[in-house]
Amino acid sequence: PCAAHVLAVFGPERVMWGSDWPVCRLRAEYGDWLAAAQALTAGLDDGARAAVFGDTARAFYRLAQRDA
Repeated sequence: PCAAHVLAVFGPERVMWGSDWPVCRLRAEYGDWLAAAQALTAGLDDGARAAVFGDTARAFYRLAQRDA
């Protein structure tokens, strides 16, 4: 699939997930889109998944790390 190719070419440090909310809800609920994205990245290690789902965007937009 496209996701595997994009991750292979650019690496997780240059890929960020976005839901396109609220437009994504025209076809499915937000949770369904998130589940699909998580399935597409299931083969990545924890650090790579963290990059795709937040760390890359945080670095690009120079956002502060949130406390857990």
